[in-house]
Amino acid sequence: MNRHLDPALKQSRYHLQQMLYLWRKQLVRAYVSGDERRITKAKISYLRIIKEMAESPELGPPPPFRWGKLEIVYKGGFDPHISWEACEQTSGDWKQIARLLEGSISYV
Repeated sequence: MNRHLDPALKQSRYHLQQMLYLWRKQLVRAYVSGDERRITKAKISYLRIIKEMAESPELGPPPPFRWGKLEIVYKGGFDPHISWEACEQTSGDWKQIARLLEGSISYV
């Protein structure tokens, strides 16, 4: 799997995983702030990384998706456009998660 990747691709994959973590953290902070514009911007940035991971077969299969602290956000109903049930229905599929996030973006 990941062991047989070219070193440059391994580095790209590692970078995307780091960015995924950082943007998830940023999205949680945006939800805490309650600023709709900030939430939208953070969702778009997070979505870009998720799509990159989902649509880059040269990087190997994506790792299992982790909601992290976003689980608390969606279980708590802090986003009127995303329910925890909808998150669970994605079954960790990166493309479905991307569609879920994309459909929840309200352009302000």
